[in-house]
Amino acid sequence: MTSPDSVSTPLRILICQGESDRRQELVEHLERESFEVECVQGGNGTCVETALRFGPHVLLVDEDSTHSSIVKLCRTLQRSELIEGLPVVACVSDISTGRVERLEQAGVVEVLAAPTHPALIVHCLKRLEQIGALQESGSQPGSMSRWASERAAFEASLREAEQRGELAVCYQPRVDAADGALLGMECLVRWNHPQFGCVPPDQFIPLAEETGLIISIGEWVLREACNQTQYWRDKGFPDVRVSVNLSAVQFQDADLFGTVQRALKDSGLPAEWLELEVTESTLMGDPSATALTLENLKSLGVHLSIDDFGTGYSSLSYLKRFPIDALKIDRSFVDEVTTNPDDAAIATAIVLMGHSLRLRVVGEGVETTDQQTLLRLLGCDEIQGYLISPPIPAERFEERFLGGRDREVA
Repeated sequence: MTSPDSVSTPLRILICQGESDRRQELVEHLERESFEVECVQGGNGTCVETALRFGPHVLLVDEDSTHSSIVKLCRTLQRSELIEGLPVVACVSDISTGRVERLEQAGVVEVLAAPTHPALIVHCLKRLEQIGALQESGSQPGSMSRWASERAAFEASLREAEQRGELAVCYQPRVDAADGALLGMECLVRWNHPQFGCVPPDQFIPLAEETGLIISIGEWVLREACNQTQYWRDKGFPDVRVSVNLSAVQFQDADLFGTVQRALKDSGLPAEWLELEVTESTLMGDPSATALTLENLKSLGVHLSIDDFGTGYSSLSYLKRFPIDALKIDRSFVDEVTTNPDDAAIATAIVLMGHSLRLRVVGEGVETTDQQTLLRLLGCDEIQGYLISPPIPAERFEERFLGGRDREVA
């Protein structure tokens, strides 16, 4: 951060926003005010690369037009010491108190209601400049090569993580919304880095997807999940289904069918006790190809579910084509379901849509008893979230949820 006098002019503004007439109007407005402007589209990596090259004083993000998470973008920026202090101004449609607090905790310096008039954005930027909230150019000669070195080192560590035993899986329970009975668990990967500690999945999973490492990591997670679930079956514990996430890269892998088939065969786990989760955005990339892939997987006997449902563009006609068993309501709707009528209406619509197609509906990210109660009243079949338990290692999961003492946990 700098004082107002130390910020050189013109101010450089990096805009992360989808191409539109509104963006063009904003650029013209900013340039008339003598700001230097550059626009970027794409993922977090593209944004970081542009920031290092352009050296902006502030990053302006329109979340609705980019369909990306500002929180994840902030964490990506923080991962590089070269631009970790870059201020972010966010334009979002949801400006509820809880949402604003989460953005501020992630490092956003100003939250504006979208769509935002260009004059208001200019006023905001000038005010931030006056109070010294904008930083000097973060990009110095050699920054791109230094960032590339950082990224290469991080990637090399990730490549070795599996061999070093740094990757681990945890399990989060899914319970019946009506009586709290344990119905299943989701298997989630964690990276315990010797230098950085526990690296959040939203930091290393995108890198794994970009580099293709997600294929080997994903197969390892799948095998761990199948082996552990069969181990519990062999010990005589009640049968519970384990769910595993498939990334977009995994879903498009030509050997996905073989990977799942081998994991089931080698572990001895019956296919009915494995559920594969795919995000809605992944499924809607190519509906025809998606339907074929899902049908092939379904032929193995596994269960299929759509994760993060409600944030994409699925229609009832498309859902009817997919051989799925469950919908998982995106946690962004669950967060404010008890306080935001729009989120409650969306959750209700998802439950009704799911039940009309004879699908089970899961409320994900449940953290309070009020959320649990409302989702149950709305007709949600299952719930999952920190209210029940955070993701925990297999040993603790067995002790808490399979040992007989806590079979009813909600």
